[in-house]
Amino acid sequence: PQLGQWVKEQRRHYAGMLQGDKVAEKKMTPTRLAALQELGFVFDCYKDIWWERYRELEEFKREKGHCIVPKKYRENPQLGMWVGFQRTMYNKRMKTGNQNAMSSERIEALEKLGFVWSPREERRLS
Repeated sequence: PQLGQWVKEQRRHYAGMLQGDKVAEKKMTPTRLAALQELGFVFDCYKDIWWERYRELEEFKREKGHCIVPKKYRENPQLGMWVGFQRTMYNKRMKTGNQNAMSSERIEALEKLGFVWSPREERRLS
């Protein structure tokens, strides 16, 4: 529990430093930042997980020739759930116009890979 709290604090101070928070800047000093970076500290674990799943999707496409991963994909259940979540976030963003977890960078990366936002629609048109 203590290590987890400490890690959470480091991530919070780092995020605050990036946003110009003076208190966070005092806690996340250049020396501390350099030491954490040298250790390979992950400041944004969600970003790393996103790109890990993206690489799994690339592998899926190499093997299957498409990006339509079943929701209940037995070989990699996390990938199936992740793909569904990407579609959900994309649809929410398109409906509201608000930025969410589905950033423009992620949309571009997925589209470059040939990601299908609406598999039902894709099948209907085929």
